[in-house]
Amino acid sequence: MKPNTITNQELFLTGHALYNDRLYDQALATYQLISDKGAAAWFNMGCCAYRLNNYPEARLYWKRAERQAPTSLYYDIHYNMRFLDQQLGLPVIAPAKIEIVSNKMQYVPFWGLQLLFLSVWVYFFLLIKRWALYRRYGTVIALLSVQLLLGYLVWHRYRQMHDVVVIAKESVISLYAGADKRYHVVGQVPSAAQMQRLCKCGDWYKVQYGELIGWTHKDTCFDV
Repeated sequence: MKPNTITNQELFLTGHALYNDRLYDQALATYQLISDKGAAAWFNMGCCAYRLNNYPEARLYWKRAERQAPTSLYYDIHYNMRFLDQQLGLPVIAPAKIEIVSNKMQYVPFWGLQLLFLSVWVYFFLLIKRWALYRRYGTVIALLSVQLLLGYLVWHRYRQMHDVVVIAKESVISLYAGADKRYHVVGQVPSAAQMQRLCKCGDWYKVQYGELIGWTHKDTCFDV
């Protein structure tokens, strides 16, 4: 076993022991020393930050854990984030069923999903005449349903790969109509809220929070 792996394992176990002793600041500092953080390390860092009342960082770490979390941990992450939303008075959004299915297929590469999607289409068009001749309409409907699901999974995975999430780290951040504070304020976003980054211009991000779209300086939020 490589020394670096042993060191990371020891750091993880030390951080876990410190967390159990309620030394959350020391535990967080220990987890941060891990060079190759997995989902469990990011999740535990989020729990430490939450215990330290640092809610923006808690969401940041949980979102990073979400990227590579197995299904069991995925549910824990979303449970914690829903609890955090309730505590902060933010809109509580449960993960959609398609997100849960996508998470279960996270180890299937994107090209694999695309290949499966195309293979099912080819199979469908090769046999549709025969199915129509023998009136196997149930088979046609079932295969079309599978194809629709696969198509949605491909689109959802593509969106996950290209969407950029940022977390509001100040108590309240103002969104401006343009990439400068000289523009008028179009709305405000509460601390620890999750936003979609639509684009960037220099040090400014164009973000979306619900129906609200505006510009904020990059220093006001964390990049997930």
